[in-house]
Amino acid sequence: MNALGQQATRHKNLITWVLGAALTVTALAVSGAYWVATRHKEKPVLLPQSVPIDIHQQLSGYTVTHSDGDRRVYTVHAARTVSFKQGGTTVLEDVLVELFGRTGKQHDIMRTQRCDYNGQNGDLFTSGPVHIELNTEADKTQPGGVKGRQTVYLETSRVSYRHEGSQVVSDQAVNFRIGPASGTSQGMVYATKEGSLELEKDVVMKLSSPDGQTSNPPLRLTARRLRYERRSKEITLMGPIQVTQGERNVSGGSGKVFLNEADRVTQVDLEGGVKASESSADRVVEISADHAQGDFDPVSRTLRHLTAQGNVAGQLQEKESASRLLAERVELNLVGIPARLQNGDATENVQLLIESSPSLGRTA
Repeated sequence: MNALGQQATRHKNLITWVLGAALTVTALAVSGAYWVATRHKEKPVLLPQSVPIDIHQQLSGYTVTHSDGDRRVYTVHAARTVSFKQGGTTVLEDVLVELFGRTGKQHDIMRTQRCDYNGQNGDLFTSGPVHIELNTEADKTQPGGVKGRQTVYLETSRVSYRHEGSQVVSDQAVNFRIGPASGTSQGMVYATKEGSLELEKDVVMKLSSPDGQTSNPPLRLTARRLRYERRSKEITLMGPIQVTQGERNVSGGSGKVFLNEADRVTQVDLEGGVKASESSADRVVEISADHAQGDFDPVSRTLRHLTAQGNVAGQLQEKESASRLLAERVELNLVGIPARLQNGDATENVQLLIESSPSLGRTA
């Protein structure tokens, strides 16, 4: 019975390590794309001291503000007016656009060298490179010394701003960056009123260690599509999702990340055939479940509670032994940094299978 108890404890540690790593990796990957802290400081964008609330042209350049009642929607600043076209279109150079969101308090910036501005419908279009900064005033310390949201930097081209619907749209390659996280996608839609950002296709993200340590290999996440909802504080990952870090691999059909008001990860859900594994010369670790949920400490970003349910199967194969745990539900409580198992339970149709001296790689 002591041996069996040791094996049960071993399996709990196995499930803790693999599923914990899976959810932690996914949470860090997603949160890194938007909110990982960094010491890097960008050069601030210099803006006019005052912004007009009507539409007019200045001698020193061109400034236009569109308002909805007393709420500013966006302001266009240009160093030069190049030409006027039929249909109310003006060609502008050295352009900076401020976007103020639904309440007028949001502050995003879009910069380009040259664009066409339609004064009749309020649309803009540029075929050249575009630099976009979201949450430009986000790098502020919250009460208690916790750093707030981070600025998101996007680079793309062939961008249109549609005043009707308030959307910034591109179907071209997108490069994004925040702190130690960077990545690419094909196409983007940014809804300025709602503050939602959708990376349309083939999302690839790389996350290096935020503290500059080189001992941990970089993390790589791929997804079919990624959508961030600023108002509901949710990130949706549309799969297939694949996360890799060194010998660790995690996959799933879809996922969601839930954030608090400071945009810190509080919960991660993965579903659709969640699988995680790690392999080395003397050990193979695998685990799978229909659904996995992790609750995180938003300050330390450490996993605190883990639930796996639906056809949970964990397997550990070593040179001289192999064991397998089957259950419908596994719950684990974790403490410390890094997280370690405090206690846990496996319930509903629990089976513990043990083999001695199997060949490595053989299924128990």
